[in-house]
Amino acid sequence: MKIKRILILEDDAFQRRFLQLFLEAAGFTVEYGIDGREGLRKLKDSDPFDLIMSDLKMPEMDGIEFLTALRKNRNFDSIPFVMISKVDNKVIKKKAEELGAFHFMDKPFTNEKIMKLLTALEQKNDDNS
Repeated sequence: MKIKRILILEDDAFQRRFLQLFLEAAGFTVEYGIDGREGLRKLKDSDPFDLIMSDLKMPEMDGIEFLTALRKNRNFDSIPFVMISKVDNKVIKKKAEELGAFHFMDKPFTNEKIMKLLTALEQKNDDNS
């Protein structure tokens, strides 16, 4: 599967803008929200997404709560998910993995890390096809 549309959930304006500008420059269509509640609205009101990248700590609904809700909804439960955080907590990482997160990306991240992750995700999807 080729990734074209990405939903970013990030409450930090600088991090959100960094991801958005980089991904758009790399040819992806990007939409964003500031928390999980806004993410759920975007999923319902927008064209389908090929990937969701979500911060862990956000107001209203954090990344784990959002991922839990996502996996309970049959319309969205198969969308690849990447958790982003500067929290180095093995329990949270394990929970994200158990909920089906493809990857847990530590902040700060670089353009190279992001592209490597996207390439790995596309290869995994191609292998599963």
